[in-house]
Amino acid sequence: MEIILVIGFIVVLYVIYWGIKNNNNALSKSRVVVKDTSVVEKSKWNLNPFDVIDFSVYKSLQKEAICPYCNKKLEKFPVRTQKCKFCKEKMIRIKKPNEDIAVLLNETEGNHLRMLLDKFYIDKQNYEIYQSLWKSEDEYNQFRNKYFVENISGTEDNFMLSYADFRIAMLCKKNEFADASQICNIVLRKCLNLELLEEAERYATLLFELKSRGDAYMVKQIDKKPFVTLFTSDNESLNCKKMEGNRMTLEEFRESKPLPCRECTAEFKYSCGYILRIED
Repeated sequence: MEIILVIGFIVVLYVIYWGIKNNNNALSKSRVVVKDTSVVEKSKWNLNPFDVIDFSVYKSLQKEAICPYCNKKLEKFPVRTQKCKFCKEKMIRIKKPNEDIAVLLNETEGNHLRMLLDKFYIDKQNYEIYQSLWKSEDEYNQFRNKYFVENISGTEDNFMLSYADFRIAMLCKKNEFADASQICNIVLRKCLNLELLEEAERYATLLFELKSRGDAYMVKQIDKKPFVTLFTSDNESLNCKKMEGNRMTLEEFRESKPLPCRECTAEFKYSCGYILRIED
């Protein structure tokens, strides 16, 4: 009889143990789901700008066909910005993106709201560009907030360059030269599009420095002698063509810095490069 009681007691303990374990596993899985969901929903850039702006500060705002100045009822809701036929004041009409919803404001508040909307879209565009540069969104937001506190008159373009420099430096400290080169190339193309030519040349120089540093770091691990052969893009630049096929050691390349070509006249600047060859 005692043996049966002991066995029964053990069975009860076993059932309780598995019940607790399965409950903990279920809780653990639910926490992971909640965490992942919050990360996805965290970014404001997935929202409509009208959903993140505080409209309570705009005292003149009208959602109906009513003048934001004299409060007289209009015959119909204006299809564009125009003057009120009663008080002759300029009414600013702003439409909610992708929806058939619009509001009317007085000129001062309307221009302010337009400025916020323009800034939202500029920030969103930059967000999409910088997203490929991030380590994390938190890092990006912290750097951005700090930058504009320290640089009150700073521009979005200057912020972009400052953030790129920060990320490149962090990656180089970890010898992650391929990722640093990728960021450098993105910013180089952006500088060329914005016609920031001095900055473009700086990033083009840095791009070849990062590539050669990465190659030197890689070759050092295998203890082989590296050579490079220069190549140019298919263009009419005589300055570039002078370098076509030139061969030198990787060390000579890093010392002489023949790329980027300083006098390049090609339409697609900084499209030259080199081929790395390893020899015994």
